[in-house]
Amino acid sequence: MTRLGSWARFVQQRRLALVSGVIALAVGGIGSASAAVTSSAGPSKAHARKASTTLVVWDAFARDPRKSLIDGFNAAFEKAHPGVHINRVTKEFNDYNATVKLVLSASHPPDVVTGNQGWSADGIMIKAGLLAPLDSYDKKYGWSKRVGNLGELKWSADGKTWGAGHLYGVSYSSSINGVFYNKANMKKLGIGIPKTFAEFTSDLAKAKAAGVVPIQLGDQDKWPGTQNFQMLQDLYTSPTVLRNWIYGRGNVSFATAANMKAAQLLKDWSAAGYITPGSIGTPYDSANANFAAGQGLFDYSGTWLTGLFAQKMKNNVGFFLVPPLTAGQVPLAVGSLELPWHISARSKNKDLAAAYIAFIMSEQNAAAVLKSGEIPVNSVSTKNVTPVIADTLRAWKTVTSHDKLVPFLDWATPDMLLTVGGATQGLLGNHSTAQQFVNTVQSHYAAFQKTRH
Repeated sequence: MTRLGSWARFVQQRRLALVSGVIALAVGGIGSASAAVTSSAGPSKAHARKASTTLVVWDAFARDPRKSLIDGFNAAFEKAHPGVHINRVTKEFNDYNATVKLVLSASHPPDVVTGNQGWSADGIMIKAGLLAPLDSYDKKYGWSKRVGNLGELKWSADGKTWGAGHLYGVSYSSSINGVFYNKANMKKLGIGIPKTFAEFTSDLAKAKAAGVVPIQLGDQDKWPGTQNFQMLQDLYTSPTVLRNWIYGRGNVSFATAANMKAAQLLKDWSAAGYITPGSIGTPYDSANANFAAGQGLFDYSGTWLTGLFAQKMKNNVGFFLVPPLTAGQVPLAVGSLELPWHISARSKNKDLAAAYIAFIMSEQNAAAVLKSGEIPVNSVSTKNVTPVIADTLRAWKTVTSHDKLVPFLDWATPDMLLTVGGATQGLLGNHSTAQQFVNTVQSHYAAFQKTRH
């Protein structure tokens, strides 16, 4: 994420508990406890132990339905592997990022951890020699064959080159950013799903005039506002330019007319009241809870929120991609594989850790991933899914089939999330200009690029 984002994804703040019905729905499709880990070549033997073995797992999936989904996976894995106990530690995304490298550097590190694509998390840990390459396990379990391009999870062993080299992580789901909408409020306003960005902007004005919050945004933790900026950036910038800037290729600058235009538009939207008033002091979960309770027309975020909104809003919620400038065009969208799973370089249980990751990644568990509201990396039947889940699956297919998926901005440097996040709050709070915004981000980016060469 930002993964959560993204992650990233990919994506992971203070927990909002869901009712037990949705938790049961999320974990109900988990593979049989007696089933072995599956690979493209078929089942592997369960890792039975004569003596008890504890597998220590750290992850950033602290909010339901994800939290309960992983709890269900863990329970099923333990039953399938007699003598194995999983000691799970889960933290909120920001707290997790602040501690995972330290715990991996300790004398007794976890066996399995989640990370985040880019220089800010995975790159730092790989450069420090804290993560084990997974190439041999990829060959054994067939992840690349099933998932496809895993370039965003590949690095050189020294952590200096991203996008090629050894595979260091895998993800069980994908995410894409777009617009969740309240169907009842849309009907009251007499509008439909916009086909162009001009229509979308007109809808914001209509909502504001009617006393409805146009876009719910809680940016207290900075990253949500960054993604709202990127929503606008994607309108005016090519996917090649965005990818090259984030991956550090070709000496691309952030100080462009396109980024200036996007920054100014976000600033103008905030000033016009199109975004939650006081957004920079509003927690992410609070804004989403307000939207789920019927307050607001739109909520721009990632599909990691699908399960929450589906449970709270039932069929009153839908999802669409930010419409393009010209009708009929396929828009760009931010998205990625979700927060990847890694194995500690100093784990004494690497084979068991790989079997655990393979179990989470298995095709037999894809249905549970889908029911929880996420987009599984494995093929899965989409019959009888809720309307909003169907919306997100169509959006993912549209963007990926036209090569319009772009990474999260905060992947670009180790500290980019803090830099672009703080700069975005300057725009939302009317404390800085669009020129200051792009200059701040580019200055930070250029300084990091010098350290790479």
